[in-house]
Amino acid sequence: MAESTRFVILSLEGDKYAIPLSSVVEITAPHGLERDKNLTEIFEGKTEFRGKWLPVV
Repeated sequence: MAESTRFVILSLEGDKYAIPLSSVVEITAPHGLERDKNLTEIFEGKTEFRGKWLPVV
């Protein structure tokens, strides 16, 4: 039987994307989202994750 590829599907700014599940390391919900005026408008803000600040789309 042929092995099939599984995908994570997401929508961003009205466009849909499919990422191979084998490329995904982790999916997590942001906690304590902070606004940052230095980020472009595509970002909701930033959050601290494992000691590093990450932009949130």
